[in-house]
Amino acid sequence: MNFLAHALLARGDDEWIVGSLIADFRPHSPELSKGIWDGIELHRCVDSYADKSEHFQLIKEALRPAAGLYAPVVADICCDNLLISQWERYCRRPLRTFTADIYESLEIGREHLPHYWRGPREDWLASYRHRDGLELAMERVQRRVSKTRRFPDIAATFDLYESKKN
Repeated sequence: MNFLAHALLARGDDEWIVGSLIADFRPHSPELSKGIWDGIELHRCVDSYADKSEHFQLIKEALRPAAGLYAPVVADICCDNLLISQWERYCRRPLRTFTADIYESLEIGREHLPHYWRGPREDWLASYRHRDGLELAMERVQRRVSKTRRFPDIAATFDLYESKKN
């Protein structure tokens, strides 16, 4: 769910960007190009590294009281919020320019994207900057999860995140 971080780590390669951003949604598909598979593999390596990171573990545990089982998903979304808050530290290009380039890359691999994929019209990558964008992202995740599982209270989860972030 930390799409912005995955896009940044794909280093501007169109196919790597597509692969990095579809990895959580795409079942094993032999028709994908090597470049897209490389992006999927990059995504998996980044996730594996992050999952072992002490900092990421602390974020997940801090969010667990409000987010429950979905703490890892919420933590991913919150990590993009943290990345945006320090954007200039990690990328020389302005955020708006960077996200416009990512959306352009995604158009190249549009047939591989989920049908509900949001793009430049909503600038969802940059929307994680604000609480309403974070909440909207969580609402979209909530729509995709099982109706039988209890989903966390979004407002309470982000209240907790905001209190721990500062």
